[in-house]
Amino acid sequence: MSDRAKIVTIFLVRHGESIYGEERLCGWSDVPLSTKGREQATNLSERLKSIEFSRIISSDMVRTLETAEIINRYHKLKIEIEPGIRELNYGFWEGKSRKEIEEEFPEEYRAWRLDNSIAPPGGESAIEVYERSRQAIERIAKETDNGGNILIVAHKSVNRLFICGLLGGDLKYYRRIGQDYCAVNIIKYYEGFPIIERINDTGVLYG
Repeated sequence: MSDRAKIVTIFLVRHGESIYGEERLCGWSDVPLSTKGREQATNLSERLKSIEFSRIISSDMVRTLETAEIINRYHKLKIEIEPGIRELNYGFWEGKSRKEIEEEFPEEYRAWRLDNSIAPPGGESAIEVYERSRQAIERIAKETDNGGNILIVAHKSVNRLFICGLLGGDLKYYRRIGQDYCAVNIIKYYEGFPIIERINDTGVLYG
């Protein structure tokens, strides 16, 4: 690799827990972080405070913006808004629990879980989310001509789909990729070629 090569490192993180938690689907529902979510974001800010970021980018949802703002207290950058990395739109299922959806939309829910090309009623499919978010993240990486570290605060489905795509896997398996609240994923671009260095890093050791 040439000494002149510019390495772009993307820190792709998930927001903290929202007031919906994991109990209700929270796609385009614009709800804030819970108290626990703010604590998670504060812990993440401590983990990332020594990283020199050139850009901080957030989806346009309250929960990602709050997470980005908490992290940014150590960096004092202008937070850029990118609607292209917004979470999957669950349509008529927004704000409902999976049990409620299964009872109200049994056939649609069963089909959706088996086929990523199917969208929830009134919403969008995982394939559609992948295409718009992939284009946004790749554009961000290409825009950063001088290299450096970029923080992107996005969502569970967006992060899973993007990582699954980079790995060259069938997108129907994107749910096999873990993505906890305030998890860190690190992707380095060497002259445009992506290398995944970390996935779902929460700083916690298990076992």
